[in-house]
Amino acid sequence: MITCSPQPPQTVFVCLWPESPVGPVLLGLTARGALCRLSFLSDGKTGPSLKRWQKEWPATIFTERKEPLARLPHKIELVGTPFQLAVWQELLNIPTGETITYGEMARRIGKPKAARAVGGALGANPVPWLVPCHRVIAAQGKIGGFSAGLQIKRALLASEA
Repeated sequence: MITCSPQPPQTVFVCLWPESPVGPVLLGLTARGALCRLSFLSDGKTGPSLKRWQKEWPATIFTERKEPLARLPHKIELVGTPFQLAVWQELLNIPTGETITYGEMARRIGKPKAARAVGGALGANPVPWLVPCHRVIAAQGKIGGFSAGLQIKRALLASEA
């Protein structure tokens, strides 16, 4: 379940999940225990660092967790525009192992001409994988983009096949 907050949480607990199926992942949890951020650390890019997280949320607290993702809280608290929230909510309706196109996603949210804007909303998704933006692909079956890199997108899609 996605809930919307008008502004980012003041305190975020940053947890390292070092042994996820796609490599190390940083998870951000609000003081209320809701997930608010997920960042892949093995995407080959410079990627998000703890310093960047501390700039966004000065009151971050770093802890280490090794639990599987399934054991983490199922509440997700996101901050975004109404359009982004509509896209992110609709992502939860794509069954595991299935994909749709950016155009189809735009149609599903009632904005059939907004395929590019859908791509922008997917790129801004602060919890990719949990809100599965990797399941949205380009027309003619091309993989499209992914904020953590195409290698991670391919790995996530393969793990669901």
